[in-house]
Amino acid sequence: MPATIRDVARLAGVSSAAVSKVLTNADNSIRVSEATSKRILRAARKLKYRPDIRARFLFQRRTQTIAFITDYSTLGTHYSHMTLSRCANQFLKHDHTTTVLFYDPQETETIERIQAMVEEGRFDGAILVSTDLPAIITSLERRDVPYIIVNPAHARRFDTIMFDEEDNLRLAFNCLLEAGHRHIGYLDYTKARDPHLTVSRRRDAYLRLCHEHHVPPYFFSEDFADVSG
Repeated sequence: MPATIRDVARLAGVSSAAVSKVLTNADNSIRVSEATSKRILRAARKLKYRPDIRARFLFQRRTQTIAFITDYSTLGTHYSHMTLSRCANQFLKHDHTTTVLFYDPQETETIERIQAMVEEGRFDGAILVSTDLPAIITSLERRDVPYIIVNPAHARRFDTIMFDEEDNLRLAFNCLLEAGHRHIGYLDYTKARDPHLTVSRRRDAYLRLCHEHHVPPYFFSEDFADVSG
């Protein structure tokens, strides 16, 4: 059978509360000397003790889980994959796991399920990528769950991380200019009823660069559907 806190306490000659304090930092009212802490850690290593993570989460009322929330339109995009992988790696370094939640903006059932997970306290924080659905944000704020939005769809009051669209466009623009091109077109996603904030920021950056380099703007409107290529 796996070792318990009582086994560690017996071997180290201390109370179970002292072991819990050293191994889980569960009770700030208990003080343990450095020498005793070392003795407890040696006993834990000798017994190959592993804490019961579920019990710790229940006691601390924390899940050590961060939700990564985005809609299906970002599925497979490079930036979404890169953001998820980088975040998940950082969370893992701090003993947190990542729950990935995709939803379809047109499917209220999926959105309501995510809201229910927030209300149930399934995670301690959330990262929303390219989405700022009021329904989900309202649930996060009601439960006082910290969150941040990466590349939000609209300019609002949230804590956000925005892509530097002008710097990205400038790099691409300069590369084409250095190659001798003077007719630089822009594939514009203008058919959306409510265009993403990134779309408008990128379009504005393109126009500024055209004006700055005295080249005429060329817009090509597409819907990015499979049939349009």
